[in-house]
Order: sequence, then structure tokens, then C-alpha cells
Amino acid sequence: MPRPRPRRLDLLSRFALISAVLITALGVVVGATLQRSLRDRAVADAIRTGEVAANLGVKPLFRPDDLSRDFVPLDPERIAELDSVLLGGMSDDGVLRIKVWNRQHWIIWSDNRDLLSRWFPSTELLDLTFAGEVTSEITDLTAPEEREERDFGTLLAVYVPLIVDEDGRFTTEQGQTGEVIGAFEIYLPYQPIAAAIRADTVRLYVTLAAGLLLLYLALYRLVAGASRRLRRQAEENLHQALHDGLTGLANRTLLHQRVDEAIAARRSDASAALLLVDVDGFKLVNETLGHDAGDLVLGHVARTLAGCIDDHETLARFGGDEFGIVLCDVADETAAAARAEQIIAAFRSPATIGEITMQVAVTCGVALAPVHGDDAAVLVQHADVALNAAKAAHVSLEVYRPEDDDRSADRLHLAGEIRRAIDERELVLLYQPKLDLRQGRITGVEALVRWNHPTRGLLSPFSFMSVVETTDLINDLTDLVLDDAIAQCRRWHDLGLDLEVAVNLSARNVNDLDLPGRIGRMLADHDVPASMLECELTETAVLDHPERAARVLGRLHDLGVRIAIDDFGTGYASLAYLTSLPIDVLKIDRSFVMELTAGGSGAAIVEFTMSLAGALGLHVVGEGVEDIATLTALQRVGCQYAQGYLISRPIPADDLFSLASGFDPRSLWPAPAGTPATLEEITA
Repeated sequence: MPRPRPRRLDLLSRFALISAVLITALGVVVGATLQRSLRDRAVADAIRTGEVAANLGVKPLFRPDDLSRDFVPLDPERIAELDSVLLGGMSDDGVLRIKVWNRQHWIIWSDNRDLLSRWFPSTELLDLTFAGEVTSEITDLTAPEEREERDFGTLLAVYVPLIVDEDGRFTTEQGQTGEVIGAFEIYLPYQPIAAAIRADTVRLYVTLAAGLLLLYLALYRLVAGASRRLRRQAEENLHQALHDGLTGLANRTLLHQRVDEAIAARRSDASAALLLVDVDGFKLVNETLGHDAGDLVLGHVARTLAGCIDDHETLARFGGDEFGIVLCDVADETAAAARAEQIIAAFRSPATIGEITMQVAVTCGVALAPVHGDDAAVLVQHADVALNAAKAAHVSLEVYRPEDDDRSADRLHLAGEIRRAIDERELVLLYQPKLDLRQGRITGVEALVRWNHPTRGLLSPFSFMSVVETTDLINDLTDLVLDDAIAQCRRWHDLGLDLEVAVNLSARNVNDLDLPGRIGRMLADHDVPASMLECELTETAVLDHPERAARVLGRLHDLGVRIAIDDFGTGYASLAYLTSLPIDVLKIDRSFVMELTAGGSGAAIVEFTMSLAGALGLHVVGEGVEDIATLTALQRVGCQYAQGYLISRPIPADDLFSLASGFDPRSLWPAPAGTPATLEEITA
């Protein structure tokens, strides 16, 4: 087994250890420096004592002749004279021994009679003294001339040069130059000096240690306080990083972690489930009551959901008005759906939000691991697909089904290649004609984009548009389609064929304030009247930002571009937008047109649309016309234009020119029994 790694010290402990070592080292260095300073100061005091003794006690008593080069011992009277003065002051000054040397290393006078008039070899200190320097040393009395002093123990020896000036008199001023004719040596007891140094050193170290200890404690207290604050801040930052600020629930990041943990910890015979819950009509609450009311609604939803989950389950705010719930060890899809139904049922009672009582409802999408994905990212994506499918079907709950997923890896890969397709002009246009039922001729076309993929052949928009519409590439793609369609309109006109061309706009296009300007420049570049261009959009394309969409469409309409609502009747705001947007054309969805001959609700919607369009002065196009009976029924209710496979599938521009320029309405279809024989009879 690998050895366990030693536990690392925390930051505060490391600081305490490191700072203690550094402060101790600092104390040792400072103490040693100050101790050295005390010793140097004691030696300096001794040197000054020696200089004073030489200047006041020796030089006034000795004559330069006493230190003659030709050594002559002093006579007894002279020695007695010197003794009477020098010996009396030695004990008072704490001096243990005095020696006076001449330049030839003879001791001229000493308080020790055994040394008097003796010669000794030179030493390094004597040589330095004879060179004019005041020197000193702490000596253990090992030199031959020091034999007599060895009973004193360690001594401090000071050597002072005896200098005479040009007049042959001793100098007493510091730094005076002249001839060195001798040396004055005194020995001072070192033990009192050492004891004083030790006492001062002890006081120094005690004071220094106390000061550094106080400094250490003060620093430790400051750092400990800062460490606690940093730890609390780090914990708060971590909590904020993993939790939602409004509801206090786990956020998207923590939700992903909990999903992965639930997948890893599930039993082999069970599943982990992710429920994505979305608040119905939340955008309307924000727009109607304000964002403060929206926050209150989110708080109510969070509390309600929290009351529905167990301790081992995770509730998170996924973002916006979406919440996520992680379920562990769910038996199967049925059990997960039943659990979701319980959560949805918790919102059936009205809620009081502020001062308003309202019905808050939710929609839920469910995905299970491992059947729908084996990691958090995939499971979240698939739960989101199920949620969107539930909203599209107007039901409260859907479990993920692959057929609902338009974001497969293959489709995402194709969407990733769209940039290259735009740059290399791989996108091509086909055109589906629109038949004018009053004139019996083709007067317009709808431009439909296809991708001529280099390896997959011709691809329909279903393969890539749903993903591209969620990116900024949709603007580049739409600009390419618009420019190609307007340029083709110009080419047909030059060949003598005037055809209005319609181009589909996405929701992102409709909210692009720069789009009208770009379209205006395209029309001018190709010299095409704006009335020859029609922009088609679905009802849902204006739902997210209706005011912004109204500005864009209004500017297009001011240019002269016609505006058409595609798939009319399948949305939920049609009547409101007909009165607020500059609409010129309604295209009735094929699902209603195909039911026109069978009667029922589809036929009623078509007839209602024709009456509404007549009252508002709008043109109507019937989509999905595939047989003569439907075409006849459209003409009977007053529809102006028809579009569908009966007339033509989407075809290339050259084929469209041939079809439109040589179009014979009588050859469109054989006349079935009981129907008019020719289009001329239909349009009569």
C-alpha cells in the first residue's frame, strides 16, 4: 500500500512556525551584533585608559633620552623617582602591570623589577605600535615577556606609541606625527570587563527576547485575525460560488456536481434522475408586475420545491426561472415521472405573491442516467430537451425522447461547419413559385436555402438551421440569402421576368436593428425596387422583444419591403400583432389548407382568415397546395395566391425562369371528374 501523504500544516500554523524561526534568527543576529558592540566598546574604553595614562603619567615623567637607541639602564635614583609617581596610581586606576619599551625592545621601566632592563623579541603588536598605531589584545599571557603576569589570568593589554616631535619632545595630541622612539604598555584586568559584558549581554538578550516575543504575539494575533477573516470570506465565496444569491439554493455549478455524484453512487438496478422545472408565464409576470414581483415568485417556487424533496435529494436554481432537482436511486422512468407529477401537483393551489393572489404553474422535463446520459452535461442537455418538448406540446411533463432532440452531435457538428460553408459559398438557394390565382401566372417565389455539403450532398435547413439560429452566424447566413435572392431578382428582371422574391427571417434577424440598413444597401447595389422583396417571419419570431421587432419591421416597411406572416394560425398572438405590426401578407399554414376540402375546424380557420384579411386589406397565400381540389377550394374562398407541390417543388433559379416564363395554367394538371377543366374556368 502506498504510504499516506503527511498532512500539510494550515496557513496560520506555517506562518507561526516560519515567523518564530525568523524572529529567533533575527534575535540571535541582533544580540550577537550588540554583544560584539559591547565588547568593542569595552576595548575602546581600555585603549582610551592607556592613552590617558601614557599622556598624563608616562610622557611627563620620561625624557626622550631615557629611551635612547643605545640602551643604558636607568640609575637607581631615576627609577625611584619614577616608582614614586607611577606605582602609587596603579591600584587606583585598576592597572595590573606597566611596561615602557624603547625601540630596540628593551624594557626601560616596569613595576615588575624582574622585567626591568631586559630585552625581549618583538611581537606583532609591538611592531604595529612602533609603526605609530595604538593597539590592544585580550591575552592569555603566553608570550615570554608575559610570564610574570600569568597569575593574573586573562588580561587586556594596551600598547601606546611614544612619539617625539621635531624638537625632540613627546607629543600628547591624538594623531600627532613624528618619530616613534618607544612604546607604553599597560595590562588591565579583563574579568571585570568580561563580567560587565556578560551582564549587559544578559540584559540585552532578555530585553530583546521580550520585545521580539511581544512583536511575535502582536503579529500572530494580527495574522490569526486576518486568517479567520480570510477563512470566513473564502467559505462565503465558496458558498456564493455554489449557491444562488436570490433563493439560497444550489446553483448550476453545484447541480452539475450533485448530478455526477448521484450517477456515480446509484445502485446498479436503479437510475439517477434530473428534473428541470420551469415557471410558466414568468416573463409575463416580470413585464406586468415588475422584477421585484418576479423575485417574489421565484422565492415562492423555491420554497414550494424545497418542501417536495427529501434530504438526500438536491434542489438548485438552474438559472432564470428554471430549477433543477436531482433524484437518487429512482427505480425507472415511470417512478421519475410520478415523482415529477407530485412536484407539479404542489403548485395547483393559488399563491399570494405580495398583495396579489395568482396561480403559479410549472413545466417539467425529465432525463435519467444512464439511459439518457452518463454524465451531468449530457443529462442536463437532455432534460432541457424534454422541458422544451413539454412546452411546445403545452403539457406539464415530458420525459426525454431522442426524436425530440434537434441538438444531436451530428447536427452540432454540421452547425460548426457553417462558417466555412458561408465563406466558401456552399449555401445555395432554391425557389418555390407562388401562383396568382387571379391572373393564372407565377408572380412570386420563396427563396429556400440548401447546403451543398462537399461530402453529404444537398442538405435541408432542418439539418442545421435550428442550431445556427441560436448563434450570431444566423445574421451572416441571412445576409447571404438576402443578397443572393435580390441579385437573382435583378437577373430575372434583365431577362424580362419580374418576380417578387420572399426571404425568411429568424427571431434574431427580426430583433437586429441594423438589418433594415443592410437590406437597403443590397437593394441599391442590385438596383432592385424594395417592393420586389418580401420578408417572411413566423408569429413566434416577435414574441421575445415585440417592441424591438416592431421597430425593425417598421423600418423595412418604410423602405417599401413587404412583410408576411408565415404559418399563420399556429401561434398565439396573431390577432394582436396584426393591428400593431406593418403586415402586408398572411400565409395560411398548410395544416389548415390541407383540411379545407374536408370542412371542420381547418376550413373554418381558413374562412375566418380570409374575412380578417379582407377587413385589414391584407393579401393571403395558401401553403401546402398539393391537389386540384384544394386549389379550387382556395379560389372559392377568395385566396389570392397558392403555393405547394401541385404548382412546383423548390427548384434552381434557371429552372424557375423556364417554368415561370413559359407557364401554361392549362397544363398544370389533368381535369378530374367533377372539377373545372382548366385554370381559366377557376379564375373566371
